Amino acid sequence: MRPVRPASPHSELAAQVRAALLDRSFGELRLFGAAAFRPHDQAWTLVSAWARGPALGMVLVPASRDGDAVLLEVVDPEEVAVGTDRLEVARAGRVSFGSRSAEVQPEGVLRRRGDREKLVIGPLAAALILAP
Repeated sequence: MRPVRPASPHSELAAQVRAALLDRSFGELRLFGAAAFRPHDQAWTLVSAWARGPALGMVLVPASRDGDAVLLEVVDPEEVAVGTDRLEVARAGRVSFGSRSAEVQPEGVLRRRGDREKLVIGPLAAALILAP
């Protein structure tokens, strides 16, 4: 018999994301205010969403379906708004999109990793914005 894994605290959120945003395309993705890619340079389509432990995971593929899937993961999301055309997360411990990530360090310092690593000190923008 397999052990039963406890439900993630974000299972309901993942279900809301699937119901509202599955198969929708987005041209803008911001991680703590910084664009994860050039806005509207490439559109991405949400093809899956789930919750595991403290994380909300989503898979995005190029809207053209020509290219690789990318994992978008939000750890410890707070104050989440799911609409019919966008997802906004006000706060999170970490957000990653493929090889780019941003995480909140002690005293509210933000550490961004990707092409270059840098620290951002000051008021933090929304943890994640996924919009058309």
